[in-house]
Amino acid sequence: MRPESPRNKGGFSLIEALVALFVLATCLATILPAFLMSRKVTTREQRVEIATQVAAAELEAWREAGYAHLPTVVGTTWSQPLTQANPLPGGGGTVTFTQVDSSLNPSLSDLGRREIGVTVTWNDTLGDSGSETFSTVVVKG
Repeated sequence: MRPESPRNKGGFSLIEALVALFVLATCLATILPAFLMSRKVTTREQRVEIATQVAAAELEAWREAGYAHLPTVVGTTWSQPLTQANPLPGGGGTVTFTQVDSSLNPSLSDLGRREIGVTVTWNDTLGDSGSETFSTVVVKG
């Protein structure tokens, strides 16, 4: 029988370990950008969802208040800040009231129909900014 030499023993050599490390690093470098982009898209979609909820709450509050409680419009349009809290980073927004005719075109006279537009905005320190706009029409009842 031949005695076993130290080279025949199991285990990884330094070269094998470095190659495995290189393969692992290459795989991570390929996957990481996709993971980071996915996180950015998820965060953006969460903010759009919150903005949608804020806008829906604002519109619902004005619909519930009814036509008689809408602000007086001088000219065709009146704007004011949101009445609902905007929890988004750098959040803000406006509510716009526009007198409209039966075709929903702006009108100088009060024809008993107002379009309410809500724009919710955000702007965080990481560069993600955006806005969502929704509208509805309230008719004198």
